[in-house]
Amino acid sequence: MNSSKCFYLFNCDKTYDLDVVEKLLDVIKTKTTGIDIQSKKEYFRLHHMPELTKTIDDQTSDGKMMDYAIFAVNAHESRLSINEDNAGIGYANIYRALLRATDERVIVVIGGDDNYRNASEEDGSLLSRWARRKVSSQFKEEFMDGTKGFIFSWDTKHKGIHEEALLHFLDSKKKGQKFFYKKKPQAEPMQSETLGDQKQTTELHKAKIQKEEGGALRKFASEICQRQKDVPTSNLQKEMAECDDSGEKSKEEMERCSSIKSETVYGHFQDAMGTNMTQSKSEANQLVVLGRNQSDLALFRNLFGDEFSEKVLYISGSPVEFKDVLKSHSINSIRSCFIFLDGAAILEEFASHYKDLLLVARDNVGKKISLK
Repeated sequence: MNSSKCFYLFNCDKTYDLDVVEKLLDVIKTKTTGIDIQSKKEYFRLHHMPELTKTIDDQTSDGKMMDYAIFAVNAHESRLSINEDNAGIGYANIYRALLRATDERVIVVIGGDDNYRNASEEDGSLLSRWARRKVSSQFKEEFMDGTKGFIFSWDTKHKGIHEEALLHFLDSKKKGQKFFYKKKPQAEPMQSETLGDQKQTTELHKAKIQKEEGGALRKFASEICQRQKDVPTSNLQKEMAECDDSGEKSKEEMERCSSIKSETVYGHFQDAMGTNMTQSKSEANQLVVLGRNQSDLALFRNLFGDEFSEKVLYISGSPVEFKDVLKSHSINSIRSCFIFLDGAAILEEFASHYKDLLLVARDNVGKKISLK
């Protein structure tokens, strides 16, 4: 005989549609044979939350426990205060009452989360990096990773990873174990699909991811450097952006893109240095080039030649070392700063060292910062 388990679904002020959460439970019903899953939905008004919290605690004291609870919020609520101490109007009291009523078997759903960087992150993560940053300080890890509970986030509907996580949650043999997601292998391509078709699909997907990550990088950098003077976008720069898109190019196209990039970077360099190239020796280090390694610096030297060598301070090293260099100069004594970054790694590192570096550069460099 199947055991019956009930999920109690809660939301405040109808900020999120609990029917979307029920659709996840409906899918799980088709994948489990030993559990009869039921659900009960309850929307409550914010000013009724203290009363509801007391009711839940009273029922718990009388031995009327809940099997599981799901507390759903909207990603765009003014403050995602779910389990904060002394948060005033936060949800901590009712969330903790649900923990007591379910023996800590509570799932938090953050719906409407459109902050995923790309499809890869969305398909392979329980919640977006954005959502994790918002709420991770409020929870111990075991209440997020399946050991005791979960936090899910999705945009319009749940993903496969949430189905697997919920199956883990319901498996009594895995109680107290952390959830690890194993992506299912993709189906074999149809016989009619040629290698050329597969390659084209892969390249298009790769281009989409690179474009999304590049957009996120440019958006974040612009926020940090907002006090710097913007560099106008020219037709040449637009052509350069087109050349940055991945995909196969003819030999002529590759040569054209190389020429465009060289001309664009060279133009920015001349603008940064000023048209007067007969400055005194005391102004020789008004331009600083910060590279990750010697190959970055060699690339810069090869691009601009020996003509500018006496006017440039070349430095390679870590972001922390770069900050020390910028701080060692008086404010605005460095006119321009070129920083070489790793596009793949920078999205992760912006939250720490590179964010600090750009803030220091913003405050110490006179005219502009150029990210490469």
